[in-house]
Amino acid sequence: MLRTSIFVDALPPIGRKVLRSITCILGLVVFIGIIQSTYPSFLDAYSIGEYEGEGALRVPTWPVRGVVLLTAIFTAFAYLTMLILDWSNKLEYELEAPGAS
Repeated sequence: MLRTSIFVDALPPIGRKVLRSITCILGLVVFIGIIQSTYPSFLDAYSIGEYEGEGALRVPTWPVRGVVLLTAIFTAFAYLTMLILDWSNKLEYELEAPGAS
């Protein structure tokens, strides 16, 4: 997740938490959408043995679709975990406020 510290540092702690929550929810929505759109095409490619290419270079498509599906699942899980850890005050990079000594 990318952060722009000039905006984040200007917010109070609850504002930073709300902003992080919004970004986590948006990331979760995006990757759930990728999961929903990739899963049926992965099953189709696997069940029919779909290949791309001509002649001597024919490559199965299901491994690539499977990798996209698995990484989307892991990323959605990471965003969900970050959201839960943030709201239970266990997110590491927010234990100490920026600039606090």
